[in-house]
Amino acid sequence: MKYTDILLCLPVAVLSLSSVNPSVHAEEGGTDSLAWRPVEGNNAIPGGDYPVTWSATENVSWKIDLPEAGNSTPVVKGDRIFVTQAITEGKRRGIICYSAKDGRKLWEQFVAQDVDETTHKTNPYCSASAFVEGDRVVAWLGNSGVFAWTLDGKQLWNTPLGPIEHVFGYGTSPVVYKGTVYLNFGPGKHIFVVALDLETGKEKWRIPVTVDRQRYGDRPIQGTYATPVFAPNKRGVVEMITTFPGYIISLDPATGKEIWRCGGTDYNMHGSPAVKDNIVVALGGYLYESIAAEMGGAGDVTATHRLWQHEKNLNTVSTPVIVGDHFYRTGGNFISCHELKTGNETWKARFSRTETWASPMLVGDLIYLVDKAAITTVFKPNPKKFEVVSVNETEEVMTNGSLAFANDAVYLRTHKNLWKFEK
Repeated sequence: MKYTDILLCLPVAVLSLSSVNPSVHAEEGGTDSLAWRPVEGNNAIPGGDYPVTWSATENVSWKIDLPEAGNSTPVVKGDRIFVTQAITEGKRRGIICYSAKDGRKLWEQFVAQDVDETTHKTNPYCSASAFVEGDRVVAWLGNSGVFAWTLDGKQLWNTPLGPIEHVFGYGTSPVVYKGTVYLNFGPGKHIFVVALDLETGKEKWRIPVTVDRQRYGDRPIQGTYATPVFAPNKRGVVEMITTFPGYIISLDPATGKEIWRCGGTDYNMHGSPAVKDNIVVALGGYLYESIAAEMGGAGDVTATHRLWQHEKNLNTVSTPVIVGDHFYRTGGNFISCHELKTGNETWKARFSRTETWASPMLVGDLIYLVDKAAITTVFKPNPKKFEVVSVNETEEVMTNGSLAFANDAVYLRTHKNLWKFEK
């Protein structure tokens, strides 16, 4: 019996797809995916007529070859798909724009890298995803800095931010909020959060990333890969939430001034925080230390606002997704469900024969999760048991990015190809 047949012996649910997320914009009669995840901080998008099943031949709109391997997630606006890409020859870093209709290349922009970057073989260069805002697309190309182009490929500005010096490279993506580009620069020797003007690329503010030295000392691989998110607290005030080594941090988006911090996280966080209904969940990576905290307060709120801390059993590379009073997270080749306010596990199941770096995505009433072998499992968010809807194989090719959903189509980037699936 095939592995997919074993999973499909589990209960199957037929579900309607419906939800609302204001960070996903309606464009040209559909719903675009302008970033690798919604800026509000939860991996949830509206439902639609997305395919639940596909294969290498079923529900495939098109499949194209990519120049080289890459871990970034595609972003989509209208009839354009933007993919960050590195080319070994000439040490080039850049972005490629494809047609969402037929996969045809529309334009590309590359720059030559004149300074060697450090990374790991599992993390190809240009692993940070792009962000589309209005009529421009923004991307961080490592040592070459942050770039902005028009949707037709004209470069508008470039802001260098310094070299990447980390054994595993970089991966945090830029995010745009109210006319400002925010980037958590790191991890590595030089780590900071920076805000750039979307129109000009001019730096608005920069703050250093602080480290809990008392707990972690001067570890060589400290830092986080967390992409910042923006969510309102109970008073309706929008806070910028990210993670520093040892902390969840809340910043004022306008000034970068720290509002509050909650201690107890890992010193090398891989995933981004998940935020919903005034609660932040940050899962550990290297040392497995994970916490949840209520938003609000001022200064160090560890004693007053931390809901729970788990030191050993919540390690993950990806970002969790919150659904109701529970969250779902990956760990190796397992998926598990946890109570939001306690962190306690309600179930755990092996969903794949290999591990995943991708983040689970709630699409309407279903969760989609792709593993490193490009096999996507679709399941129902059920706090009581693992309910598989479908298991979809394409090709046995390395995949480290998350799935993108736009205009009733699913986009999958492997180390060889870019796929579009639709009914």
